[in-house]
Amino acid sequence: MTSIDSTHAGENAPEGSLGAARRPPQVPAANDEEPNQVIFVVQAVTMYEGSDPVRAFATREAASSFAQRCRDHEDARRDPPRVDAPDEEWEAWTEANHAWEQSHPAEPFSRRENYAVIPLAFDPS
Repeated sequence: MTSIDSTHAGENAPEGSLGAARRPPQVPAANDEEPNQVIFVVQAVTMYEGSDPVRAFATREAASSFAQRCRDHEDARRDPPRVDAPDEEWEAWTEANHAWEQSHPAEPFSRRENYAVIPLAFDPS
């Protein structure tokens, strides 16, 4: 395919085909005039595993607040002890780490690289 062909790829493809080169419709910003038209999904993001939806919210503010709580919880995780640390230190860390995982706002989706807020069109039908 030449550079000219790739620029116009799918231009003549039938509507709905994979080669149609269509962009998905943009999600409108939520506002008071159109309630329930957009939801905001918090995704637990890991570059090597992809993303997992964690929770959905009616407002961007609530979703952003939840995502920030998840990030703050990740930042509070204690690093494991040195490899040559005594067994007691490892046992204490293991218990503390288990408690940290159980108290994570996005549990069981802990130890992720980021928590992103994704707007998603909502169809109440």
